[in-house]
Parts: sequence; C-alpha cells; structure tokens
Amino acid sequence: MTHVKNISLLLALTTLTFFFSNFWLDGSLNRKENLSGELKSPPDSLSRWKIAEQAPFKYRVLHRAIVVGSYQLINDGNEDNKLFFNVYRFVSLVFQLIAVLSVYFFCRKLELTGSALAAGILFCLLPPMLLAYNVPVHTREDMLGYTILIWGLLAIEFNQTVGIMVATIFGVACRETLLILPLVNLLHNTKQPVLTRLIITVVAGSEFLGLRWIQTTENQAYNPWEGLQWNLENLSQVLFFGFVSFGAAWVPTLIRLFSMSRTNDNKNDQIKSNIVDQSWLTALVLIVVTTFIGGIFNEIRLLYLYSPWAVVIMMKWYANGKLKLLAYWRSRLFVFTFITCLVTLTFGFLYVLPVGKEIADQSAYKIPYLAWLIVGFFHLFLATIHLPFFWQTIYLGDKQR
Repeated sequence: MTHVKNISLLLALTTLTFFFSNFWLDGSLNRKENLSGELKSPPDSLSRWKIAEQAPFKYRVLHRAIVVGSYQLINDGNEDNKLFFNVYRFVSLVFQLIAVLSVYFFCRKLELTGSALAAGILFCLLPPMLLAYNVPVHTREDMLGYTILIWGLLAIEFNQTVGIMVATIFGVACRETLLILPLVNLLHNTKQPVLTRLIITVVAGSEFLGLRWIQTTENQAYNPWEGLQWNLENLSQVLFFGFVSFGAAWVPTLIRLFSMSRTNDNKNDQIKSNIVDQSWLTALVLIVVTTFIGGIFNEIRLLYLYSPWAVVIMMKWYANGKLKLLAYWRSRLFVFTFITCLVTLTFGFLYVLPVGKEIADQSAYKIPYLAWLIVGFFHLFLATIHLPFFWQTIYLGDKQR
C-alpha cells in the first residue's frame, strides 16, 4: 500500500510541476505561439516541426516520431493544429511522469528503497524539472532521454545485454548525449565480455554516424562550436546556470563525490556499491566537458543528464549522515547561520535583480528572469545554511582517517 501511495504522490507532484512550469510561468506548452518558438514552426502549423530541418535537431528522431505518430494515429487526415498542440502537450506530460517514476524505481532496484520516494521528489523539484518548459531550458525530447538513460543504467547494473542494446539504440535516436550509455557500459560493466561491450559501442557509433549520413543536405548551417563560443562569452551565466542545474543538491553531492574519490571501496556505506559508484567520475567529466564544448550551459537540461548519478549519490550520503544532519538542524549554529544567510542573501537578491533583468533583456527570447533569480537565490540559501555542517563533515571525516 505504501508503494502505491508513493507512486500516487509522485504522479500528483509531477503533474503540479508540469502545470506550474507551463500555465503559471507561461511555458512552451501553454500557448501555440510559445510552442511554435520551440519547434520553429508557424503558430498555425505546428506539425511542420521546422526545427527538425536543422542540425543537430533533425538527428533526434525518436521523440518526434512518437509525437507525430500519435497525432497521425488519431487525426482524420486533415491538418488540425489544435489537435497536434494537445497531443504534443499530452506526450510531454506522460514522459515527464515516466521520467520521475523511473528515478523512483531506479533507487528501489539499487536497494535504496527507503530513499526512493525522496529521490523521486528531489528529481521532480530541482530547477531543470520545475522550470522545464521555460526559456532558457528548452525542454523537448529530454524527458524521454532521462527515462532511457535511467533504464539503460539499470540494464548495465544487472548486465542485461539485450536491455543495454535496446537502450543504446533508442538513446542515440533520442539525442546524441545518450552516447554516454555505451561509453559507461564499455568502461565500467566488468560483468560483460569486452567483445560484447565493443560491439555495443560500435553499434552506437554507427547509428550516430548513420543518422547524420542519411540526413545530410548541401546547406548545413550548423556550427558545432556555437555552444563553446557562447559559454566563453557568457561566463557569468555559465556559473549561475551551472549552479542552478542542481542547486543546493550540488553541495552534498560534491562532498559525497569528494569522499568517494579518496577511497576505492565502500566499507563505511550502508548500501553496496553499484554502477553509479563505479561510473560517477566518468559521467561527470563527460557531461560537464561535452556540455561546455558542444552545448550551452544555461540550457540546464544538458547538465541534468547527470541527475541519475547525483540523486543516487545524494540519497546514499543522506542514508549515512541523516542523524548528524538532524542534530545540526537542532543546534544554535544552524539558527545563527539561517538568520545570517537570510539577511545577507535578501540584500544580495535586491542588488542582483536589476543586473538579472539587464542580462535577460539582451536575450532573443522572453526569459522569466525573476523566476530564475528567485529559484537561484533560494537554492543558494539552502546551500549556504548547510555549509557549516558540510565543513564539519569533511573536517571530522579527515580527523577520523
């Protein structure tokens, strides 16, 4: 019964965040005009999906095939713009629900049953999900991508060769960043023969190149260095959105990673090692480096590809330190830190607000800068009020070694 209640709670919470992102903050799925901007199609003909004519978007065929296929399945053959809009919106909600539930089942399968609900809630409420359909996140096929990634990691964890192959094939067809799946399998699935891992990697690479060869046209306006150029020219936004991608969750995650980097085993863990523990560094380096070189940092859905690792790592950290954390929350140090940070960051927010508006006004898109600044400062507040506790954790951890 508890399992059913957990699933029901996650479904309700995810639906609320979906409506918050779209209907309260006027996200891309609130109005046809907004979605036309995401798909680069005329507002009265969304099904043309003109963004699919451009690289690299045209290589991401899976999500488009599902949306267009669903639309054509229930359409009478005539152009129905309203129907397409509603189908796109419904499919987006379904994939967001499935992505959140996948995190829940991911943790249960990794024997984090007691933390599975908290993991699902955390994944659902972090900024890339809470503001998923608002500029500059530009969520399209990403919810499907998170789902494929999570189930692909589970297939690697339990060495299910067919599952790994299926997740790889669907993943590369969803978006190129899911090449991380065969790479993680190649480097960390020691239960699988090397030849099998190589074959899966070759299949992924062949699919990646094949999609580009099949859809090659004479006029390729895609600049592969556009993301790198933007990141180098907008380092302030790189830092801000890099932090906002996981918000306050960065701090315990990085501390846990720091602790894991100093030991080759998990003797002090209450939960056994798994694919997340084995591949956390590979995934972190690949995702951060490829996002900086080939993506744009303020599209924080790209960094959020690390969420399966970050959420599990944070849950394992909490399982080991929750009693100490509860004691910190009852201490005078916490009360003092809470009040100090509240006053300091309130003045900081009021100072930065005009700067944020100026940056937002320079964008070609309508950015809800106020919402992003509120979210950013809220997570900064959550992070700073716990810094004394995290420092004590590191300091005492070193003392005990």
